[in-house]
Amino acid sequence: MSLRDEIRRELESMGDPEYRAFSSGLLPGVERIIGVRLPRLRAFAGRIAARKSWRNWLEECLRVSHPEEYFEEVMLQGMVIGCADMESSSPGNAWRKRTSLARAFVPKITNWSVCDSFCSGLKALALDREALREALAPYPRSEREFEARFGAVMIMMYFPEREYLAWALESLDAARHPGYYARMGVAWALSVCYMRFPGETLEYLRSGAPDRETLGMTLRKILESRRVKGRERERILGFRAALRENEREA
Repeated sequence: MSLRDEIRRELESMGDPEYRAFSSGLLPGVERIIGVRLPRLRAFAGRIAARKSWRNWLEECLRVSHPEEYFEEVMLQGMVIGCADMESSSPGNAWRKRTSLARAFVPKITNWSVCDSFCSGLKALALDREALREALAPYPRSEREFEARFGAVMIMMYFPEREYLAWALESLDAARHPGYYARMGVAWALSVCYMRFPGETLEYLRSGAPDRETLGMTLRKILESRRVKGRERERILGFRAALRENEREA
């Protein structure tokens, strides 16, 4: 039995019908779902990454298209990229190897759940943030919805410092994909920028740079935060009200 078949059989044994129904409701358009909870998937990814054969399995999954893949199989591939020991298999070249695998994986992302989980597992790439910044440059402006979201979420997760703020805002501003999930990724990232650097981010939001839909999503995300209170909340509500009034008059 191949490792791919072994992994699929193990995943199928972990399936929970109730969780499958729950996940299906959150992932419109994703049909092949087993219903494996994320903690079990992460633990399974760790066990796969501990095997010597993980690289052959992963590279075969990335090289050959498998239209019948389950959602969990794709999620698992992303998790292994994040947690596998690249130094042992690529001495002195671990960062580049992980980046290469990540780059090959990104086109397989077709939903927000795989995207965001994959991004959260790439902490090892943030060990060289200058190189990561260069590697991420094409993604926010991608014409593919989930590549654009990947770029936005990576910026949000790994570049929260002031020294990267101007670059982050410029990169997010380059995102122009009209898809909901791409725009929401940008809005999420901008809302996090606001939480950390409200003055500079609000100035950007007021500049007219973000498109109307993304700006509206961003303000909604900001207002959803319990950290935005009192006068600060009133300021954001007033900004949103003024935007809506301008839209009515246009």
